[in-house]
Parts: sequence; structure tokens; C-alpha cells
Amino acid sequence: MTTAPTGRRERRKRETRDRILAAAVDLIAERGYEATTYDLVAEHADLGRQTVFNHFPRKDDLACAWVQDRRDRLDALAADKTADGPPLRRLRAVFEAMADFDDRERAVARELYAAGVLVRGFLPGAPPPPALAALLALARDAGELDAGLDPAPAAEILFDTYIGTLQRWLESDGAFPLAQALNAKADLVVRGFAAGAANDRP
Repeated sequence: MTTAPTGRRERRKRETRDRILAAAVDLIAERGYEATTYDLVAEHADLGRQTVFNHFPRKDDLACAWVQDRRDRLDALAADKTADGPPLRRLRAVFEAMADFDDRERAVARELYAAGVLVRGFLPGAPPPPALAALLALARDAGELDAGLDPAPAAEILFDTYIGTLQRWLESDGAFPLAQALNAKADLVVRGFAAGAANDRP
């Protein structure tokens, strides 16, 4: 009997958090990270300043939450068991979807990158989303990748490729097509993971 109120409470808490974060993202894209204040976020979200502060005690927490949401999105895409096609085709679809998301959120990502905040959660060496290794393991087990492939370091290589390409894209202010660059680099990396690759090495 007590689980329903707790569930409602948690759901409302999550909805308020998402509302605050959405307001902050809008403001960062429009005004920049430095100019986005707690008062502006509270006004834009139609909430009290203390409510914003309760959910995000530091301003950087807003940026870190946005970064974590991106990581969660990547993980969810890689873990999607309803996606069609063999694992490597699904892997390509994951990178294409992330590139599309990055394109739509470029103004925010650029602001947070310029402010030095983005690198806290998305930097070379950061652990990859767990589902990426699981997807590579599926590709290995399906015979698409070398039978001796260890999916954990392979996922790190792919994730670092994604992060490095994203940083170059942000620094260039979107001067090249992100999806095209990601797919080209991912294809090069995956070829090294491909079935029979170990036998081709001298």
C-alpha cells in the first residue's frame, strides 16, 4: 500500500529534474554557459530557485547531468534488443543516432566544451557505456569479429574514437559531417576486430 506514493514521489522528482535540465539546456544554447544562472533556470522552468538548487547544488551538476544523459542514451541505443539486423549493422546505427543527437545539441555541447565542463564526463579514457561491449560480444559470437576478441578493450577503443571525433568536430564548430567521420573511423577500427584478422597479422 505504501509503494504507490513512493513511486509517485520518485516520478515527480524525476520529472522536476528533467524540467530543470531542459530549461538549463535551452538557456545554455541561447545565452551561453557562463550567462546561465540559477535565477534564469528557475524562471525558465517556472520553479523556485531553491528547487533548482536542491536538484543541482552546483552549476556544474547541470552540465554533468546532461553529459550523463548522453552516456545513458548511447548505452540504451547499444542495448536495444528490438533493433533489426546483425550486431555490426546495429553498431553503425548507434553511431549514426549519436551523431544525429550531437548535431541537434551542438550549441549546448559547444558551450560546455568551451567552458571546460564537457570533459568531466566525456573525455578520452572515460569508461565506455557497458552495452557497447555487450554489442561487440554479440558480433564476436555471431562470427562477425575475431573469435579471440576481448569486447571490453575493444569497446574502449571505439568509445575513444567517438569522443576524439566529437571533440575535433566541436573545435571545428561542425566544419565536417560528424556521422560520416564517425562511420569512416568506426569502420577502420572494426576491420581490425574482424573475423580472421588475427590470422592476417605477421
